[in-house]
Amino acid sequence: MQDRPFWNFLEPQYQRIIASSNAIVFFIKSQKQEQRWLDVYSAGCQGGCRCVFQLAEAMVLLEDYAASFDRDLTFQMRMGKTLNPRYWELLYHTLNWKDELAKLGKLLERGTPSDHSDFIQLFSECVDRMDEQYLEIREARKAVFQDDPASTTSITGMSLDEWAQPWRCDEKIHWDINEPELGPYEDPDAEPPYESDLETVGADSIEFSDEEVSSDDDSDGEF
Repeated sequence: MQDRPFWNFLEPQYQRIIASSNAIVFFIKSQKQEQRWLDVYSAGCQGGCRCVFQLAEAMVLLEDYAASFDRDLTFQMRMGKTLNPRYWELLYHTLNWKDELAKLGKLLERGTPSDHSDFIQLFSECVDRMDEQYLEIREARKAVFQDDPASTTSITGMSLDEWAQPWRCDEKIHWDINEPELGPYEDPDAEPPYESDLETVGADSIEFSDEEVSSDDDSDGEF
């Protein structure tokens, strides 16, 4: 059981990634339906100023997903990072989504056309990149005890099924098809697996500057 502390150190990080993945998948699939924001046949603004909420929610969930991949560092690891920052930079280079997230932030700041095509395209590319890393982690996790008998309790204290979670759908998002009406996402207004106040906030509680209000009155093509 000498490796148990190692698993205990990694498990909370894995659970953060799972939770963030669940949250953004729920959002995407709830919106990838007819007459909703990610409807593959008419993606974009479907409800006036409410599109601002959808864009903001997508952005926050994407930022949470990206942040979930940040590795917890022990004090010794932080010392090593301080002494050899170039090594750590190269190590995490493939996981750097800062540029893409910055581009999305700029799109959100200046407003986009009502079809939101630029934002949706970049958003989907970011999700796909993060999903690739997520799926690599899932495959690595399943492979750890794959040769052990099914009845074995792993050194983590979990059963092999609890550890590998074979029931999870390890697939990337299919952006070119809408979600079916039947299934776990048949109710687009179901309670999301993350904290969201979009339904209760209301437009009256969102503060806009006089310039933003003036701009909205003068343009029908932007949110």
